[in-house]
Amino acid sequence: YQNLLNDLAGLDAVQDWIFQQPDATIDTPAAVEAAEIFQGWITSGYYPEGVNGIDYTTALGRFAAGEGVFYLSGNWDVASLEEQMGDNVGFFAAPPVSADGTVTAMTSPTTPFGIPANAEHKDAAAAFLNWLTSDAARQIQADQGYPPVGSADAAAPTVDAGTVNAEVQEAFAQLSEADALVDFVNNATAGIQASGWVPNLQLLVSGDLTPEAFVEAMQSTYEDELGR
Repeated sequence: YQNLLNDLAGLDAVQDWIFQQPDATIDTPAAVEAAEIFQGWITSGYYPEGVNGIDYTTALGRFAAGEGVFYLSGNWDVASLEEQMGDNVGFFAAPPVSADGTVTAMTSPTTPFGIPANAEHKDAAAAFLNWLTSDAARQIQADQGYPPVGSADAAAPTVDAGTVNAEVQEAFAQLSEADALVDFVNNATAGIQASGWVPNLQLLVSGDLTPEAFVEAMQSTYEDELGR
């Protein structure tokens, strides 16, 4: 759903909602259209029967076993899929709704680290942070399918050509260059993943919420979470 929302509403509007800008809302025609398209995929049979009852681990295992054509996921599954599927799996960023649209994707910001002023081992902590941006650490990150941290000027880690990992790394580089990355909507508030997105998307999937009611419910949950 967020891939559709990114494309139809625009990254700036989505980012404003995630970062709790004044008057930011998801109750818009673009958000409704995204929900309509997503619900249409459900009614058209693009998702497996009983999808609301399929947990994450089961979904990954079924895809790795050859069930299904596409698996909507992220780079955190690269190592597992390469191990289970070898070269029989590929990756591409979700395409836009229209041919002239912009390819976008979600990414979590780099985890911030800090060293307390009264830390007993400040030098050890600083050494660890320095190591995280070293060539060795960047290679470990890339081996697991993650874009490496550090300066864009740093040497790119080596990944095997023709692998799903190589395709993930290439896609991330292109998205980053195009400034087409946005945070995840479930990070908008501390509790909106459990209180809003999961239950309301399941109701949208089951047909118990219309697209209009879905976006209204999400905006209401958002405002309740923020105490507005």
